[in-house]
Amino acid sequence: MPRFFAAIFFLFAIILAASPVLSQETEDKGNKEEKPKVKPLPDDPRLVSLHSEFVKKAVKLANEYEGDKEWGKSRAVYEEILKLVPQYAAANTKREEMIQREAGAQKSLVTVKADTAWQDSGIELIEGKPIIIQVTGTWVFHLEVETTADGLSIPKELRDFPLGCLVGMIPSDDPKLAKPFVLGSGKQFISDRSGKLYLRMYDTDPRDNRGSLKVEIHGTFKGGK
Repeated sequence: MPRFFAAIFFLFAIILAASPVLSQETEDKGNKEEKPKVKPLPDDPRLVSLHSEFVKKAVKLANEYEGDKEWGKSRAVYEEILKLVPQYAAANTKREEMIQREAGAQKSLVTVKADTAWQDSGIELIEGKPIIIQVTGTWVFHLEVETTADGLSIPKELRDFPLGCLVGMIPSDDPKLAKPFVLGSGKQFISDRSGKLYLRMYDTDPRDNRGSLKVEIHGTFKGGK
């Protein structure tokens, strides 16, 4: 029975530690959203003890991975903890920290030309790994169309994203997956699949455009220059 009360106290302490953070997040988001509900502890003493032991051992394992600079494995452990105890603020903080460390693991600089179609970035994204895109420079988007007095309707293929923006794509044999996505002046994301990253200006025919952008890619990936 003493072990049961110790386990209860441990998990209860986790929930209490998370409460101020949850309250602050709720205030920041405004009054429209309801305060997140705290997941109740299980009634079964043996299950509570099992939860407690898992969290303790998982935190220890995550710390060991962090010490070995295996940020991805450490993040995965914290994500498993959060599945069991989603209100554990310390685990969420460490998870975000591991993502940032993964995002700073490698760096590659690419020049993307405005007058060229899809250009190989030289890197291969890895599914589940974080990427940070930072872009500098300007380019000239050129559109010349002869029209009548009725004006011009924007072509369907140019309605999805801002004209002239930087877009990326991971090629695939599946047309549903091989779709461009906006990167703009910068973006941070976790890649949902593996594959080479291609970049270009968003335009139907880029040949009359001018200029180029410097694209700095940070994260965990294959290749790079």
